[in-house]
Amino acid sequence: MPNPYENPELRRICGGALRPGGLELTREALDLCSFSPGARILDLGCGPGATLGLLRASGFKALGVDLSLGLLEEAREQGAVLRADFRRLPLRDAFADGLFCECSLSLAEDKSAALDEFSRVLKAGGLLVLSDLFIDRPEEEPGPRTCLAGAVSEEKMLLLLERAGFRLLHRRDCGQALKTLAARLIWEFEVAALPETAPRLCRRGPERAGKASPKTACLLLIAGRA
Repeated sequence: MPNPYENPELRRICGGALRPGGLELTREALDLCSFSPGARILDLGCGPGATLGLLRASGFKALGVDLSLGLLEEAREQGAVLRADFRRLPLRDAFADGLFCECSLSLAEDKSAALDEFSRVLKAGGLLVLSDLFIDRPEEEPGPRTCLAGAVSEEKMLLLLERAGFRLLHRRDCGQALKTLAARLIWEFEVAALPETAPRLCRRGPERAGKASPKTACLLLIAGRA
């Protein structure tokens, strides 16, 4: 399944950050976390490196992690990068002071394994910044591997975080940022060009006629590792 973040048209519309809220939301998270100068922070699912560049410019020791060779080649211009799977990070235990995972965990097939690995490489007392899409729907509902199709409910994510040894410290609803991006996608693609991104964010397809539309949310979650 192609990485949706490699789609050139989607990238043109979403900008360098490729997610609702963009770098403004990342800066907000950084302010909330108050990492010490020189803190080691991983950008998990770094894409072309927008957050990686911001972390580096802010004085942190940043490392971008992604599976896409093409995106990593771009991100390399913003800082150090590593090609790795979330579930098998080639890093020592307690490696990082902080982790950023922005609209990337929803793409992971095994979120529980990924969060266990996040917990392993994060120092005790370290912080995980997680921004992503969340959706309430039956678990058995099929769908391609996109950020929306791979999204889980907020309730399930909080349970997964707890099981991996994380404690929720901050929650913010970023629904307006999601609506703004979705409206822009629909306008640009005329509700047809990207059937697995723009239309699914904002409209009810024919297959949902007569069915309740699942509730979609965009949330910023900050969790601490015990």
